[in-house]
Amino acid sequence: MKSQQLRSHIINTLFLSGFFVALVASFVRYYYLKEFPVHIEVSCDPTTEKCFHRDCDTDECPPNGLEDYRQFDLPGNVFTTCSEVDGCSDVCKKEQGTCEEIVCGDNEEDVCSTQ
Repeated sequence: MKSQQLRSHIINTLFLSGFFVALVASFVRYYYLKEFPVHIEVSCDPTTEKCFHRDCDTDECPPNGLEDYRQFDLPGNVFTTCSEVDGCSDVCKKEQGTCEEIVCGDNEEDVCSTQ
């Protein structure tokens, strides 16, 4: 009987230790290092750049109200250095290699502004 209790105690200890290690690793990765992806939209001038376009009169617009916009994927630790949403495009220019611009027209369903 004691052998079975010892085995059960070891299994419980291993399970709880694994759970604790996973919890601490997730906390460090996502809260402290901020290693999570952030998808942002920044304003865009369709006369000089290729922009995504949405018609806010017929489509549901997000709170930023951008009809012509550019999209970026960037790490959370870079996003925290943005002073404002439009400031992220400046940060992406400085932080080469960390931000990835999603170019309008890469997917067939993209609606791009006409220049």
